[in-house]
Amino acid sequence: MSDIETVITASKQIEKLLEMRFGAKGRGLHDKLTSVQNQLPDHIVKRARFIASVRNAVVHGDEPMIRDRAGFENATQEVSSYLREKWPKAPIGGKTRVRYTGRTRRRRTRNTPATILVVGLVFVIYALVRFATGE
Repeated sequence: MSDIETVITASKQIEKLLEMRFGAKGRGLHDKLTSVQNQLPDHIVKRARFIASVRNAVVHGDEPMIRDRAGFENATQEVSSYLREKWPKAPIGGKTRVRYTGRTRRRRTRNTPATILVVGLVFVIYALVRFATGE
């Protein structure tokens, strides 16, 4: 695998883990790390920023190849294994995924403030009707 393929694959993998498990937001790995860095230990953030910097240098042509391939692979392994093993597998932040079952598409509802307000209003109206009719 070429250096460009290696760095792109590694950064995509870490970006996906950050999005799915921490609800990270942003355009690239640096932005996503910034959005969730308070949820991660400093050494993991530092390693992930190293990965992002190497990726940017290789892809954008500053460095034609990875200088410290072993260090890059160790950092990638450490960050991805930490993100996989230390945190729950369910997504954080109320995100749901649409899964195609072959017959229908289902989307789970989110408990947004508007949904909670509507359910609360329905409950109040139901209680008022019952009180007014004497039931």
